[in-house]
Amino acid sequence: MTVPTEHLRWNLYGAGLENLGRDGKPELLPTPQPAPNELLARIDAVGICFSDLKILRLGEAHPKIARDLRQRPVVMGHEISCTIAQVGDALKDRFQVGERYIVQADVYVNGRVQAVGYALDGGYSQYTVFGEPVLNGDAGCYLLRCPEHLSYAEAALVEPWACVVASYRIQPRPTPQPNGKWLVILPHAPMVRYKCSALEQLRGTGVPARADALSSSTGVPARAEALSSGTGVPACADALSSSTGVPACADALSSSTGVPARAEALSSGTGVPARAEADAQSSDEVVLERDAQATNEPMLERDAQATQGIALILVDARGNPLAEEFLNTAQQLGMATERIEVSEDALYDPALLQRLRETYAPDGFTDILIYGNPTPALLETAIDALTYGGALSFTCHHKTPPVPVDVGRL
Repeated sequence: MTVPTEHLRWNLYGAGLENLGRDGKPELLPTPQPAPNELLARIDAVGICFSDLKILRLGEAHPKIARDLRQRPVVMGHEISCTIAQVGDALKDRFQVGERYIVQADVYVNGRVQAVGYALDGGYSQYTVFGEPVLNGDAGCYLLRCPEHLSYAEAALVEPWACVVASYRIQPRPTPQPNGKWLVILPHAPMVRYKCSALEQLRGTGVPARADALSSSTGVPARAEALSSGTGVPACADALSSSTGVPACADALSSSTGVPARAEALSSGTGVPARAEADAQSSDEVVLERDAQATNEPMLERDAQATQGIALILVDARGNPLAEEFLNTAQQLGMATERIEVSEDALYDPALLQRLRETYAPDGFTDILIYGNPTPALLETAIDALTYGGALSFTCHHKTPPVPVDVGRL
């Protein structure tokens, strides 16, 4: 295959269409040469995704970019079909010139995302180099062989079509993972009994057979399977309630208290309760204490029961009846449990959440469930405290600013 000495490339130097290319045109640049452990690929077709428009609008403020684009511009485009044009000497036993590939754009290296078209050069270019992250990432090679009968355009559409298919196949958990590592954060609520169908599922069957077993009396979409026949909107989107702006999966809020009436992804259980008090003389620093009746027992992180799961209930010291429901459920599942009481001011402290993660779940929580009014800082910390594949569920009763996150952690 003949490779030209120069090629056209759309570099993005900052937010806004005026920073794409030079004078509204692609740049004519020297064609890159692959190192021994790299491939040079000819871009045959590339799709324009709405994600690319987000990059164009945000520039280096995009969470997957986070670099000075004036010094190191981004090449967008992740819906790629390509043909190998040159093969580095160290790769000749794996690849051949003329082979066709599509690209799995979400490249992970050591658990962190380095997406093609974001951190790595994308397809808005006539030629591009694929190196170690793409060829030897966490999942192996992120280039996928393309059948010869597919046209260039059809091959480029595989990535967005896969996103559509996946959106219908993903089945969010309707309850916390049994015998996982749970952190439940509960504000003060009146001592009335709330019905929680998610907890009833866990108590009754352990692992629910289906994810659509929510109580029909709640009026909340059962779960996430396919499209609503009446609206064409995926039920699995856990869409916002049109009347309250609160996620439907929270099963509605108590109109009198502002506290979730049920805990769609909350559960916990009672073992020996623990307490966490705010010391007024130490600036509300929370000190974890064992209850007097548990003084001869080790902390949970050293408890043999920890291998069967951990349920931490962080609750306002004034009480919340759901705490006992969660503790009872976790106890029935055979999980180790801990009830931690804190002051209202300490409840949504990101530093406390981080300490709990370090103490009880160094590898991250499988489920974090936050009721009340979490702050953006707490939500950001919670996302980072999840294990890979973990779930964050929260309610929010007021408008909150955007939460900056490492998108690769989601």
